Amino acid sequence: MASTSRSSYREKWLLPALLFAGFALRAFLAVSTEGYPYDTNTFLAWAQHMASQGPSGFYSPGYFADYPPGYMLVLWGVGSLVRMLGVAIHSRTALFLLTLVPILCDLALAALLYRMAVPRLGRRGGLLVFCLVLFSPMLIFDCAVWKQVDSVLSLILLLCFFALQGKQYLSAGIFYAAALLIKPQALLFGPVFAACYLLPFCFGENAKQRGQALKNAFLSLLCCLGVLAVFALLFQGEQEPLRWLLKKYTTTAVSYPYASINAFNLFALLGGNWAPQDAVPFLLSWKQWGFVGILVITVVTGWFAVVSYRRNPKQFSPFLLGAFYCCGIFILAHNMHERYLFPAVLFLFAAFALLRDRRLLALAVCFSFSALANVATIYLHVSGSDEFLTTASSKLIVFIISLAQVLLFCWLCYVCYQICIRGQVSPMQNTPRPASRWTELCDTKQPRWNRFDTIAVALLTAVATLLGVCYLGNTRAPQSSLHTTEEAQFTVQFSAPAEVKRALLFPGIGSGKCTVATPEGLPLYAFELSQGSCFSWQIAEEASLSAAAGQQLTVTLSGGLTLNELAFQDTAGNTVPVTVADGKTEFAPLFDEPGSAPARPSQLDSMYFDEIYHGRTAYEMLHGLDVYETTHPPLGKDFILLGIALFGMNTLGWRIMGALFGAAMVPVFYLLTRRLLRRREWAAFAASLFLFDFMRFTQSRIATIDVFVVFFILLATYFMVAAMQTMLAEGTRTALKYIAGSGIAFGFACGSKWTGIYAGAGLCVLYFGTLIARYRLLCETAEKEDARKRFGQDFSTAIWAGLAFFVVIPLFIYIASYLPYFLRPDTNFGLRDFWNCQLSMFRYHSGLTATHPFQSSWYSWPVLWRPVWYYMGTGLPQGTYASIAVLGNPLVWWGGLAGIVWLLVRTVRGGQRAEGTVVLISFAAQLLPWVLVTRAVFLYHYFACVPFIILALTMLLMRCEAAHPRTVQRLRYLLPAAAVLLFCFFYPVLAGVPVPYGWAAALKWLPSWGFYIL
Repeated sequence: MASTSRSSYREKWLLPALLFAGFALRAFLAVSTEGYPYDTNTFLAWAQHMASQGPSGFYSPGYFADYPPGYMLVLWGVGSLVRMLGVAIHSRTALFLLTLVPILCDLALAALLYRMAVPRLGRRGGLLVFCLVLFSPMLIFDCAVWKQVDSVLSLILLLCFFALQGKQYLSAGIFYAAALLIKPQALLFGPVFAACYLLPFCFGENAKQRGQALKNAFLSLLCCLGVLAVFALLFQGEQEPLRWLLKKYTTTAVSYPYASINAFNLFALLGGNWAPQDAVPFLLSWKQWGFVGILVITVVTGWFAVVSYRRNPKQFSPFLLGAFYCCGIFILAHNMHERYLFPAVLFLFAAFALLRDRRLLALAVCFSFSALANVATIYLHVSGSDEFLTTASSKLIVFIISLAQVLLFCWLCYVCYQICIRGQVSPMQNTPRPASRWTELCDTKQPRWNRFDTIAVALLTAVATLLGVCYLGNTRAPQSSLHTTEEAQFTVQFSAPAEVKRALLFPGIGSGKCTVATPEGLPLYAFELSQGSCFSWQIAEEASLSAAAGQQLTVTLSGGLTLNELAFQDTAGNTVPVTVADGKTEFAPLFDEPGSAPARPSQLDSMYFDEIYHGRTAYEMLHGLDVYETTHPPLGKDFILLGIALFGMNTLGWRIMGALFGAAMVPVFYLLTRRLLRRREWAAFAASLFLFDFMRFTQSRIATIDVFVVFFILLATYFMVAAMQTMLAEGTRTALKYIAGSGIAFGFACGSKWTGIYAGAGLCVLYFGTLIARYRLLCETAEKEDARKRFGQDFSTAIWAGLAFFVVIPLFIYIASYLPYFLRPDTNFGLRDFWNCQLSMFRYHSGLTATHPFQSSWYSWPVLWRPVWYYMGTGLPQGTYASIAVLGNPLVWWGGLAGIVWLLVRTVRGGQRAEGTVVLISFAAQLLPWVLVTRAVFLYHYFACVPFIILALTMLLMRCEAAHPRTVQRLRYLLPAAAVLLFCFFYPVLAGVPVPYGWAAALKWLPSWGFYIL
């Protein structure tokens, strides 16, 4: 009884709190994204038209409106509110109003499915369904980012079938009419809707039941037609009575004559995306094959319906049949759009809530992610050059997602056969989660630190450091500089005869032009310098010159420039000595370090990729200059600054700190794995894979900030795992030192890059999840009053410790990272300026619309679909190539993906261990936020996920160890050895080492791996 009252109490505050969180998340995305432009612009135009013309004048002749009139009433309200508030039609306020009803319908869907699930799954099962629906990335993306209204249609269809399940046939008819008035896609559920009326009539036990069934069908039809007629009359205007609405449905159905309209289904799998429906791929046209598919899925659905109803009418599930039929039509029919699958996913959740078959839950989750991948691909390519997905890489993405959805449908067919024909259900057990599940983390006893640990950590750290600093850079960059603010001209002369082949210029900060010409004005070499040219050798080879001793050249500088060195080289790459000829000694710094000019400029002596932002900004912060890059917090650049202060403004100086942090990641990861899994040999295995992961190596050798944030995320996770173990076993007070360590590391992560906040979400879930587990553990192991008292102490300590170490101290660290700003002597940088910096960063990232040829979608990262090309070498011998790209070790990443899938399967099946939950939560905290990001994103944003996929792979092998000890023992050595071999094979493209054509060509494993121009 007490347990029930506690559950009811938690329900009273937990569900509203979650609903508010879901609403806030959607509202934020609604006002910070533009939406799918074709749909958003159309909806806003209809809202304006409804507000000005009203229902009777909306469907005026010649006005485009391919939706039925149901949702136009909502848009009428939107348009009227926009007018009343006096805001622009494309303003953020208008976008919020446009998405408000779909957002509320999303929340109502979660609440409705919770209500359906609780009677059969219990409160914990209902809460699982509630959270999966409320925070479904598919639903959030659809209503808040895309700004569509599929949640409105889905809610009404669910209410319709919920009424059918409860034998409320008149209500069901009204709801189905409403669904038809919202979107024509409601017709996809028509056959199952009709079957729910026909089956009682055909297979009723007696004449009375069959008569009642016929009466229900007739009255429901009248209600349905009545609702349609009311709306037809309301919006009729000068159109033909009733017929205009029927015409609206028929014309909409044929308005897109293509095999597939961005629906990644069987037709898209076979190359039919945007293919004309009358084209003939094999024997029949796409359209004819579509009708065949509709016929097949209709017959199979009828078979499932009849057999399952005749076996047991009480267990007959309209939701399962509706999901099956909608999925089948989406996969096998023509004219399908990308979002037609959405209602089916929610019907699968409903079928799981009623049948308790865990396979249906797995299908619902898998379909939700595949549907999200489908719409996200379309959204990210809209209005671009590849909008119709015709490039080779886009076609492969379409193929992969289409194949996944076809395979998922095959699985759904099997599950439906098992349930409907054979009556076999795989139920999810409705048992309370035992506290013992968390006692796996209670044992704070770790394996004693021994010689193996010392040798392993020392060896791993030494190898990581050696790999990180070798071929990293040098200290030969010119240090003295010349500053110009206006046009300047001076003369140089050659000290000895020379054959000049080219000129090299090493610019600092600034933009402008440097030209070299003969005294007669004949131009020889010209350098156009931009902000992206800084600290990189620029080459001009426009002319060759046979210079005699004493021959003079004129150098002209224009714009605001900082130049460190100008050099002339002969055909052998040797620097030709020159002097300033006209006594203008202020220009002498341009020629005082001739030995710094390389024979072949490369990444070893120049900046590349985003180093021109972060490395440059670190230099500016060190010297108290105006900073160039302000789109990220400064702490990561503070670390780069330390390297520059120690070694100077050269490639070693701006890269060394990243290399050291990248090397330090490996022992930290060893400690994390050892702490979590309590097996030193597996910790060495996991750390070895991380050591030879390509992304860890490449990202630690470039002067950007990602290496710092990932290091501190790992450190924060290590301390959090230690805190969890100690909190569960001994209480919160004993764990304070670990909580403090985790909070401080979290503060450093946020100060390095805002993506550290994502880790904070995962840490928060782990922290409070552990607190709840501590309470349950105390309830099972102590007297009631003693348990409450001890937990009260733990709770109060956890709250103040959480506020102190995860809010106050991180905020202090974050503000302290701006010390170079505050300490600049020539500015009065204060807290108001600090706050303006945060607003500027937010506006930049939320409003960024630029695209990039190497951007990629979040769902493509685990399969290494699109590496990012950082650098291409120049001036190489014929047939030799040099590049740097960031990608992952295929063995590590693809194996890690298998580990994550295994952990997810175990979670769905209810057999997950606490260690696996920690890994999944940490992984999800790093990946899922990117699902909602609509700006250009890149593969390196997956960097923080890499340690956790390695942990997942390690746990998978440990799971197999009991059954196959000898095989797993071999794999524990073979997999790191294979990772080393792959690392050596790909080393040239990770470090920029020149290689011949054959080697470069052999590195292109996938068609989207474009990091050499061969």
